[in-house]
Amino acid sequence: MTLLIASAVAAELEPLALTLRAQAFEGGWRCPGLVLAPLGIGALNAAVGLGRWSGEVAEVIFAGSAGIFPEAGFQIGQVVEVSEVGWAEGAVALGLAHSPLMDRNRTLVAGPRTFGCPKAKVANTGAVTQDLGLAQALARSSGAELETLELYGLALAASKAGLPWSALLGLTNQVGPLGQEQWKANYKNLAQAVGEVLARAWSRI
Repeated sequence: MTLLIASAVAAELEPLALTLRAQAFEGGWRCPGLVLAPLGIGALNAAVGLGRWSGEVAEVIFAGSAGIFPEAGFQIGQVVEVSEVGWAEGAVALGLAHSPLMDRNRTLVAGPRTFGCPKAKVANTGAVTQDLGLAQALARSSGAELETLELYGLALAASKAGLPWSALLGLTNQVGPLGQEQWKANYKNLAQAVGEVLARAWSRI
């Protein structure tokens, strides 16, 4: 069995690759039984990127970062595992639009792999939310605690390919006007923290 650990960008996988002494190749890193591969930013890139590996791997874990919705109860610096992910759109959250996609595929449930971290429900948005009022509306409409840009695309593609999926996210920022600044300040440390959890998990497989 080959396990794929995917991310949006290479920087999110580099600490784990160094820890495991994985060998670099054009699309990421490899070691026996494991591929580490960045798939690109956004849900479409995640879905299409996973397609490259669907015939080679038996399971996928997403390693990434996430923003915390207002009043979610999580703190910057935590590492969490995803319980489920849904698609969320700002216009829908504000009552300005209707999305058939959200009616058909409300949420996708992760598992069966777990990591012993706190669990969170995630909303995948099409862009980074910078407005606090919109962040509050998205949290209310989706019931999610965290925002990410890739996970729904990866989870949907994995589900259609019959691949079990799970995800570990480092919480880099609060969703809102300071989000980008906080992400830049914290993503490297959170990539290291996520990598440490994954390294421990890999040692038990």
